Amino acid sequence: MPRPELRTCLLVIFVSVQCWSQQNLPLAHQDPKAVSIVSRALDVAGGIQAIKAIEDFTASGTITYHLGHDFQGSVSVRGAGLDLLRFDASLPGGVRTEVTSQGEVRLKTEEGSVALISSQAPLAPPRFVLPYLLLAPVLGSPGYRISYKGIAQVGGKPTHDIQVQLVIPGLDDRNAGNRDRFTVDFFIDASTFLVLMMQDVVHEHRTRQILYSDYRIVRGLSVPFSIEQKGGYQPCSIRVNQISFNSGLQESDFNL
Repeated sequence: MPRPELRTCLLVIFVSVQCWSQQNLPLAHQDPKAVSIVSRALDVAGGIQAIKAIEDFTASGTITYHLGHDFQGSVSVRGAGLDLLRFDASLPGGVRTEVTSQGEVRLKTEEGSVALISSQAPLAPPRFVLPYLLLAPVLGSPGYRISYKGIAQVGGKPTHDIQVQLVIPGLDDRNAGNRDRFTVDFFIDASTFLVLMMQDVVHEHRTRQILYSDYRIVRGLSVPFSIEQKGGYQPCSIRVNQISFNSGLQESDFNL
């Protein structure tokens, strides 16, 4: 069973991030070079105000799971705010649903059984589809630390490695496990300033990489239509056919 104190902790974190932006608190360290690159990336993506205006999204397409052998189906992906994400994949054996809500990740298999995958959900899970959803609230927020980590190659292209870390008051920074849980590296193309990859650490200290390509403009926003997850809970590739924004999704839409 998930630990109730952990669920409470994660809910406090989500509320705290919203409150930090409204209080006159000292700004966490934000590397000027990292801030400049993130600002440019947000401009390329459609602008910080347009990104912050996204309250929810619904995407559809095809998904291929890479679990021993590949198997494919159609998929609907929904996200809301910074903490709700849902996959519904129609596979040959039935519908597989994965929901991230209230700091937990749960899976409903094709046979109908429900299991807790992790009681430590990734930071801002809807960034799986739209990586800029986390970058937009970072700038100027006392709740985030931004660091420039140098140039790294992603798919043969030079990228800027920008590390974003959620700062939790009272969290022991000497605890590497806690730091990893609230840290995400964004790899931003040094030429186009598109996000090519995100890397984080999920449950049981497993490294997860999410790669983005085939960006297209949808309602003024740059959206990746090809998404590949390596590592993590369920390695998969998604081809997006269409995506819509702000359809009024409710929290109940993310119930299993």
